[in-house]
Amino acid sequence: MFSDPKHLPNGEDEETSPFEDCLIDAILDDKDPHNCFANRGEEVFVWPNGGGGDDGYYCCSKVFIDSDRAVAMGIEKEELIRFIREYVRKCQAVNKIIITGSLFAGNKLGVLGTTGRKNTSFGAFIAGINVLKASGKSGIINHSGLFEPSPLSVVIISKQGKGPTTQLIRHLYR
Repeated sequence: MFSDPKHLPNGEDEETSPFEDCLIDAILDDKDPHNCFANRGEEVFVWPNGGGGDDGYYCCSKVFIDSDRAVAMGIEKEELIRFIREYVRKCQAVNKIIITGSLFAGNKLGVLGTTGRKNTSFGAFIAGINVLKASGKSGIINHSGLFEPSPLSVVIISKQGKGPTTQLIRHLYR
């Protein structure tokens, strides 16, 4: 899939992007976050149900994970961890994973605590991936032909509550 071309980053801070803003708006307005995709934007791998490649892995720098869909399909947190580990191993270009969905789904998959706070064990898992990437085990070849480690950022976008008590939950793991 591709992000909507209107949501391409334009040199902003790595922590935010127009694509993420679209996802935030969709979540806060109870709309389908898949509406943020189109055909000519930045390439994004979607999981679950992303497909692509002979073994189900199509290498993209960004991965979108719909936690509500994953939980509805019966996916457990161990399977999410296994997917992230294998995707990062097979696709060295990946540098950002965006996980959206309800607080319940985020908690069930182990990316959020019960009150919407960061899950320290998931944070340690992502930090471990970045230690391996920094040690030269994973990275990309830059435009000069030099190997360059690319750290992984994982953004969690969720919400808690309904109506006037709605609160946005956004966490960044590195």
